[in-house]
Amino acid sequence: MGATHLPSTEFDGTELDDQLEAEAEARQGDPAEPMIQLLAPDGTLGSDPLFSAYADRLDAEKLRGFYADMAKIRRFDVESTALQRQGQLSLWVPLTGQEAAQIGSGRASQPQDYIFPTYREHGVALTRNVDLAELLRQFRGVSNGGWNPKDTNFHLYTLVLAAQTPHAVGYAMGIQRDQKLAAAAAEAVPGQPAEPKAAVMVYFGDGASSEGDVHESMVFASSYKAPVVFFCQNNHWAISVPSSVQTRIPLSNRAKGYGFPGIRVDG
Repeated sequence: MGATHLPSTEFDGTELDDQLEAEAEARQGDPAEPMIQLLAPDGTLGSDPLFSAYADRLDAEKLRGFYADMAKIRRFDVESTALQRQGQLSLWVPLTGQEAAQIGSGRASQPQDYIFPTYREHGVALTRNVDLAELLRQFRGVSNGGWNPKDTNFHLYTLVLAAQTPHAVGYAMGIQRDQKLAAAAAEAVPGQPAEPKAAVMVYFGDGASSEGDVHESMVFASSYKAPVVFFCQNNHWAISVPSSVQTRIPLSNRAKGYGFPGIRVDG
């Protein structure tokens, strides 16, 4: 049999398709949907009525540390990409362009917090003291997952899109119950210090946000008020589909439908 081509959709290349994409792009930049941006593209330091206070707490040493982490993970990413091109790694998922989002969020987490990554959170792994060589071992296929999550509270990578989100919410609900028991025990014993509160942060991309797992996870998280942060890194492509097709509004707006706050950050 000869080769056949899949039929194109009825909207491919049509005026309607172009119009929908234009409207989506316009809405993504709608000033009514503010984006948190403390640093302009030209390097000018901006301000925000809420979040500038957090930036003001960072001294020069911490800022240099953030920059050093970003430079280190960028170099690691470049070298790892070269190893994959040479056939030394079976797979490598780059993080280029997402260094600030990962280093910033990773450094904001506390030691008792638990992180559920996708497959490209190399910067977050660095902030959680995961040996970067373990990432290479995993992508080379010579280890059964890499590191021990109990050592760093950084879970193993998840290659299946969005599969980590229900795990993260379930873990957060477990933390929630453990903390209630710990608080009750502390009240029963005078002078016993309370354990530090913990939270969960789960990473996923704009493409994964269209998966049913994410929807179900957000429903459970909202219904049970689970201590979990959904961290969506939008690189605008979702492997092969532009964000203008994925959504007609900024992805952060979806949080309103689940009943919890969502903010859009220039990462």
